[in-house]
Amino acid sequence: MDSVNINCFLPTHIDIDISPRSEGQGFIIVYSITSRSTFERLDILYQSMRRVLNHNPVFVIVGNKCDRTLEREVSVDEGVALAKKFGCKFMETSAKTVQNVEDVFVNLIRALRKTRHVESSLPAKKENGSECIIL
Repeated sequence: MDSVNINCFLPTHIDIDISPRSEGQGFIIVYSITSRSTFERLDILYQSMRRVLNHNPVFVIVGNKCDRTLEREVSVDEGVALAKKFGCKFMETSAKTVQNVEDVFVNLIRALRKTRHVESSLPAKKENGSECIIL
């Protein structure tokens, strides 16, 4: 499988193609807290991305439209549980009020820096192809 076409998970006017050659190091996966169906698609989307990418990118799960609490279909606890399952950060935002929007990007960058710091502290691979890492 060379790539995953995620069109089946997204509205028809959005076309995203993720291939093993993708160089993205971090991804923000967004769902609407007012739409359970968008939340239920996240597991398939996440698993598809993990299967196709040749590296371990950083993910942040974002529940958008937190300003529309009366229309909420997905609880905060469900978002937190999914992020825990994926091993990533969870946040809720409102694009309308700009609540936590900047924080999503700040947290993604911090996580990427932390990952890069961990990777740079690992011993370099030997020329003959063998390596030993003790953590």
